Amino acid sequence: MSIKCPKCHHENPEDTFYCGKCTTPLKSPEDIEITATIEAPREELTTGSTFAGRYQIIEEIGKGGMGRVYKVQDTKIKEKIALKLIKPEIAKDKKTIERFSNELRLSRKIRHKNVCQMFDLGEERGTQFITMEYVSGEDLRSSIRRFGQLPVGKSISIANQICERSKIADLVVIGHRGLNEEFSTGLLGSTAESITRKCPRPVFVSTKRFKVIERPLLAYDGSQRASAAMESAAEFCSLLQLPLTVLYVAKEEKIAEGILQQAKSYLDSYSVKVTYESTRGYPEQKIIEFLANLNHDLLFIGAYGHRRIIEMVIGGTTEYVLRNTPCPVFLNR
Repeated sequence: MSIKCPKCHHENPEDTFYCGKCTTPLKSPEDIEITATIEAPREELTTGSTFAGRYQIIEEIGKGGMGRVYKVQDTKIKEKIALKLIKPEIAKDKKTIERFSNELRLSRKIRHKNVCQMFDLGEERGTQFITMEYVSGEDLRSSIRRFGQLPVGKSISIANQICERSKIADLVVIGHRGLNEEFSTGLLGSTAESITRKCPRPVFVSTKRFKVIERPLLAYDGSQRASAAMESAAEFCSLLQLPLTVLYVAKEEKIAEGILQQAKSYLDSYSVKVTYESTRGYPEQKIIEFLANLNHDLLFIGAYGHRRIIEMVIGGTTEYVLRNTPCPVFLNR
């Protein structure tokens, strides 16, 4: 069936609104469906502009993988706060927004001078945003760029503060090279080393480049700290549905069988695909070889099993691994 143009009598397809020959409307305005113009989510804001009808942009104070953060004046309550604009590609993931909602709900229950308060999670014309407490001051990266490498004493002081504050947290996340990464010569940063030695909480030591984790490795020796690492690895892999490889570096084959059986007895209660491996040699070297040669991208390990004086004489597995690892390390005490 076709529609004849009332003006030029040209035959047009049934689903056509305008004549293909003379552009005369073929249907009345009431029959034509109006398509609304949808405004694309915004990724950045300009100084002086107003967002969501109340937040006047003062300046951009940071940006990262999740989006941009601005210092703004909340014109409704007459206070300066921080506004985070979430990237559209991240905001469209419903699970991510749900996670932000959970974080907001949990953060409202925490009151501590070292915890930044989150106020609200909102949406403005397709743009997801978070409002939070604005804390003035200079970040460590800017300070290092202005003054150069931090003295060891200053780094240790910062590490002590982080360890003290970690008592209200479940996990501490730090960079592999510490605060002086730009000046690093390949050694573990003094701040990172201090934190991994002193922190009472598990520590996630991240490498500079991000990579999606797919093949975690657990270095297990049957010790109490390795058992704590095994529990973290099991929970992590179970939640993310990842396979897990358990490695034991043995002195004797009979001992290896017993240690790995201990791990198997514990891990069988989790819905995780586990591979058990044993080898002989120096533990720290074999762990690094496994990480590099078999493309493991996360290591779970118990932290510092010996006293510092012993490690100074015979060397420490944890410190060696942290200095040479090609991937992030999850440390348990």
